[in-house]
This record gives sequence, structure tokens and C-alpha cells, in this order.
Amino acid sequence: MLDSWSDNKVTRDMSSYLKTEDFSIQNCDRTLVGRLHLGSNDIPVLIVHGYLSSNKIGIHRLYVEMANVLSNAGYCVLRIDLSGMGESDGDISNFEFGDHVSDVNLAVTKLMDYVGSNKVHYIGHCFGTCTALQSAIENRAYVESLTLVSPFMPSEKNYIKLLSTDKSYFELQTTGSTLRKGLVCRKSFIDAGYVINNYSEFCKQSKIDSFVYFSEYDEMVCLAESITWARDNYLRYKIISGAEHNFISPTARLNLFSELENRFRLLNTKQYSIKRA
Repeated sequence: MLDSWSDNKVTRDMSSYLKTEDFSIQNCDRTLVGRLHLGSNDIPVLIVHGYLSSNKIGIHRLYVEMANVLSNAGYCVLRIDLSGMGESDGDISNFEFGDHVSDVNLAVTKLMDYVGSNKVHYIGHCFGTCTALQSAIENRAYVESLTLVSPFMPSEKNYIKLLSTDKSYFELQTTGSTLRKGLVCRKSFIDAGYVINNYSEFCKQSKIDSFVYFSEYDEMVCLAESITWARDNYLRYKIISGAEHNFISPTARLNLFSELENRFRLLNTKQYSIKRA
């Protein structure tokens, strides 16, 4: 599958580019700006980006390329800037974690309405795994599947790695905010990392198809810690060889995309089989 995807990359990317359109959503007084990759499958996919330095494009166009792969597999895929990020309205320093969850909840509703579906596939990356998971918990009746890519594992050690210094972590804990890469980082987003601990119980209760992809050389989290978490919670997972947090390595990125393409083709086959039955 990897070779066929790689060999046709240029053709397939061009095909997907011709099948995209603007997709904006109004949430209270702010406009959320997104891009929709069109597809024919009944159940759409929502990609939830990370926090602060991320947006609907992703590092080195990660989310654009991910959406292209899934669109070429037949899925309608939405990637959207959450409040205060990318092209969407607002200043990130004015928003809390709950605002981003509200954005995702609204995006789910609008995306399902557009496609004419009552289900959605969630994909979250980095801190977007926490946002996607919290939204899925609040909208469990609509969740077809949940896929976490390089999820952030909550621990003081990982938070210090994220914020770069002990001083920044202490400032965050005592004042409620700090700066990361020149942007205001609010404590509610960092605290939300602990929503990941609800992942296993949520999937068991809801009987949702879920999967986790870890990066072998993730600079944001400890891989051993991530694997222990997955095993302790009896979660299905795979380690993407040679990958760092944002899959900048071309080979690692191709490996991730091949895995995602296979996963979502199987999900579509499962959906089609249920429908026929």
C-alpha cells in the first residue's frame, strides 16, 4: 500500500486539490475558517489540530497531506482552525480549552449536516487528541471512530518539555498562563491533558473503534510512558518507526499515511458490511 501511495503521490494530491472547498462556521461572534476535502463515503472525517503553534495546515502541511490521503480513499475530510488559531477569529490568549471543545462540537454538527450523516470519524494530533476526545465524550452518539496521533501524555516531566523550562511551568501553575514560542499558553489547555486518562473507559463504554499511533522519537513525550499507558488500558496501538512528533521525516510520514489509509479503508468496509446486513 505504501509504494502505491508514494508512486501516485503527485497525481493523487492534484486530484484532491481539485476536490476541496472553503468551509466556514460561525460560533457566537467568531468565524472559524476551514477547508473541506470532498469524498463519497457516507461518514466524514474531522481532523483536530494541536495547540498554539498548530492550525488546519499543520507542521510541514501534515494535515493537508493527511486529508488528501483520506479524501483519495473516499472520505469527506474537514480540517478547521479553532478559535484564535490560523485564519479563524480571535486572539488565542482570550480562549480556554472549553472554547476549543465548543468549536469542535459545532464543527461535528455542521460537517454531519453537510454530508447528510449522523456519524463522524475523529482524528486528533498532539493536544488535539485531548480536544477530540473531550468532544467525542460529549457527542458519543455521533462518534464512529477515534484515532489519536502522537497523543500528549500528561506528566510534570512532559509539561516541562513542552514549555521548555521549569520556570515556565511554575509560572503556568501559579499565574494561570505563560509564554510558549511567543504565544500565551493558558493553564486550562495544559490541565486538559488529563482528559486522556478517560480514553480507555470512554471507548469501552461506547464500544467505539479506536486506535493510537505513537511516534518512535517523539520529542514531546516519553515513548515508554506512552506504551505503558496503552498496555495498561488494553488499547490498540502502533509505533511509527523513525517518526518524531510532527512526522517531518518523509519516510515516517509516508508510513503514517499508509497506516491511516489502511485503517480507514477497513473502517469503510466494516461500515458497508453493517449497512448491507
